[in-house]
Amino acid sequence: MTAPAREKKARQQPRLTVRLEAVWAAGRYAVLAALCALCYSNSLRGELVHDDVWAIINNPDVRPGSSLRNIFSNDFWGKRMADNTSHKSYRPLCILTFKLNILLGGMAPVFPLSPMCVCTARQNLPACTHGERLFV
Repeated sequence: MTAPAREKKARQQPRLTVRLEAVWAAGRYAVLAALCALCYSNSLRGELVHDDVWAIINNPDVRPGSSLRNIFSNDFWGKRMADNTSHKSYRPLCILTFKLNILLGGMAPVFPLSPMCVCTARQNLPACTHGERLFV
């Protein structure tokens, strides 16, 4: 190859090639995520039930006027970790997301439940990958 030909080849943009398997896998993941979201989407119009009432509605750490410091010193249910009746379940990121959801959208159930629906759909993607490795 001559020097001008090498220079011309170096200046050319690399061609984008997409493998058919990658497109097929992305399509399967998108269908799985959509099915998971569809299965849990009916809960978005419902009410907060069972432990959601205690973790979100009755939790003083989640309310808009509460201190952020309390989230890091209290358990999941809003009780002091040193308290004898504390459950000792420490989940500050979860409580922070509940607090953020309530600050953005109020106490409507759709705001705390929407991220849960998305996370559930996201959690099933590794199961799909593992299943492909086992059965394909």
